[in-house]
Amino acid sequence: MASPVLGIDLGTTNSVVAVCDGGQPRVLAGADGEAVLPSVVSFHPSGQVLTGNAARDRRMVDAAHTIFSVKRLIGRPFRSVEVQRGAERLPFHMSESPTGGVMVSARGESYTLPEVSALVLRRLRSMAELALGQSCVNAVVTVPANFNELQRTATRDAGRIAGLNVLRILNEPTAAALAYGYGSHIQQRVAVYDLGGGTFDISILDLSGDVIEVISSAGDSYLGGDDVDRVIADKMVGHFLQAEQIDLSTDTQAYERLRMAAEWLKCELSRREHAVVRIEDVAYARDGSAVDLEFQMSREELDQVTFPLVGRTFDICEHALRNAGLRPTQLDNVILVGGQTRSPKVRELVSEYFGREPLTDVDPSFVVAEGAAVQGHVLGGGAFVGRAAPTSRPAPPESARPPAGRSPLDDVPTRVAPPPPRVPTEAQSFDDEPTKVATRTEPGRPPPPSARPPLHDVRGKPVGAVTLRSMSSGPPVRPRRPTVPPPVPPDAQRSARPAPVAPPPAGATQPPPRADVSVTPFPMASAEPPSEIDVPISTAPPARESSLPPERSLPPSSTSPQPGPRPEPKPKPRPKSEPEPQPVSEPPLRVETLAEVADGPVTAPKSQPPPAVTVPPATPRKVPLLLDVTPRSLAIETTGGFCEQIIEQNAPIPTEQTRRFSTSQDKQTEVRVRVLQGEDRRVEDNQELGHVRLTRLRPATRGEVKIDVTFMIDADGTLDVRARDEATGKAQQTRIDLVGALSDKEVARMRERLSRMGSD
Repeated sequence: MASPVLGIDLGTTNSVVAVCDGGQPRVLAGADGEAVLPSVVSFHPSGQVLTGNAARDRRMVDAAHTIFSVKRLIGRPFRSVEVQRGAERLPFHMSESPTGGVMVSARGESYTLPEVSALVLRRLRSMAELALGQSCVNAVVTVPANFNELQRTATRDAGRIAGLNVLRILNEPTAAALAYGYGSHIQQRVAVYDLGGGTFDISILDLSGDVIEVISSAGDSYLGGDDVDRVIADKMVGHFLQAEQIDLSTDTQAYERLRMAAEWLKCELSRREHAVVRIEDVAYARDGSAVDLEFQMSREELDQVTFPLVGRTFDICEHALRNAGLRPTQLDNVILVGGQTRSPKVRELVSEYFGREPLTDVDPSFVVAEGAAVQGHVLGGGAFVGRAAPTSRPAPPESARPPAGRSPLDDVPTRVAPPPPRVPTEAQSFDDEPTKVATRTEPGRPPPPSARPPLHDVRGKPVGAVTLRSMSSGPPVRPRRPTVPPPVPPDAQRSARPAPVAPPPAGATQPPPRADVSVTPFPMASAEPPSEIDVPISTAPPARESSLPPERSLPPSSTSPQPGPRPEPKPKPRPKSEPEPQPVSEPPLRVETLAEVADGPVTAPKSQPPPAVTVPPATPRKVPLLLDVTPRSLAIETTGGFCEQIIEQNAPIPTEQTRRFSTSQDKQTEVRVRVLQGEDRRVEDNQELGHVRLTRLRPATRGEVKIDVTFMIDADGTLDVRARDEATGKAQQTRIDLVGALSDKEVARMRERLSRMGSD
């Protein structure tokens, strides 16, 4: 029996695994019946490595050796602003790796971030193998659409360390579109609004029969629900400081307990108007007595403190729509993805901005994994059954829509909410009894193994319970994780997938999310200019010719390269690119070690989109063709602190562009080119990817050796570089030195170490 291809949503807060069998995707659950796995890894003093719920519980008492929110940091240079901010806020220790990446320390050992993510992937793989009863080695892993080359490479390395054969790195919005519209032969233009635990993405897609084309994409990989938790926790700190004159932000372990309580409070407020959280023994007074924290919040207060974070998402939406040449009301549907989109306020603002009710038929926590499973099933050569086309939701009244070009947050009142009602004492009655949540003793969860010690703080005392009290009428509702029914036996006949269930009416009880949403983007860290040989380079954009012409046959072009022909039933006009920035009055730009020939750039033939996978004749459906775009521009550094774009943002992939360079010194045999991603002309405002090295060049006089260097981005969004000697036609040896990249030997060593680790 062929090994199934898993679809894995490796999230910031939670991860999900799914598989497509019988032509339909389904989410797989673990032995405890829970389908959502917290993306947390904890290193126990006994040497055992805990993942998932058990690791999440350890965050309450051992945050320094519990690693979480890895997705926000993976693939980033240690010296980047995002990592430095994270080092100040996260409780575990981080250091710089020999290649400039990030390493975390726990129990005297250091681990790379792909290694930590591999532990989560290994747990997801074991869940799938237990549910399916067979070995699983192939997978499609999703990433945010705006992940850069470093982040995609690190995610692929994590899969390799976990022993998975990653067939494709798939963008999360594209996966969501697959889950909703694959095989339905629909003609729609949709937006995928993806607000998760640590990242935000917005993608505009054209669904045309079996072709899913991404028109534009934008996002922020450091904006998500973790920031909402932090904002609530900071309010708790201020409340406790005013009441008890104790600053909990200086106690790392106590602050992590606040952040976990804030996550539960946020989930409760997605269903209730008011909630109260009580944390016992959160601190100790000067006389040694334990002090409790009791904090209450209303949904209105939560909406107000999170407005700045949610408002940033609509600025990004404006950018994506502007690149696509569209307005919000020109879309046929809006798909919600990510746990933070369960927030009533987020759904309300999305509805107002796009002028229609968003689609939530597929669980926002599962939709990405299901779409990845569909793509994996197709890559494995399987057939699938089409799902009914999603129905457009009604648009809100004209009076409820924001004017064109305005964000729903523009009209948010600036008044301060009235003070919340006084917290009743334990002697007073509530409509609901207090629900004690120790974040580990939830209904339906199996009792912890006897080998697992009870939760105690660093002083050896049992950790006080966290109490969530709802202040609305009705029976108490305990937060719970989404579950899925046990797998159907192989011999059982599965019927067609049930029809989507409409969202519950306002006020209906609905399970809360685990956590998710928004953050402020931080500027990239500036990198020091390389101390290499400088040679002039032309700043003209790439020419449009489809083949390499003879020397001096390509005059510089004044326009940006346009996408090649697309296999569409009806070609749609592409938005006009923004005008090129005017050249600054600086000395001629110079490359680090290579010079582009003065005749101007040379453009290599553009690769055609990947052909559709053929389906056996017995299958009536065609395989969906995915046409994605590159999320950021690819550039090379020139002297003076500037860079030149090679491949533009939102260029259809796979794609490639070629530049011709020449040596700058006599008998020069090795050169380096610094590669960046970003939209700015200045190097310091873009993300450094690393260097491309050209070695073993033939010794010759200066300028005699001319080399065609081709930069290629494949369907996964992964960068590759090739070089060819223009005179001899021989391929030159190239090497990409990415920041924080792992070699094959390092991956093999980490895989061996992971196999020796004891798991929960």
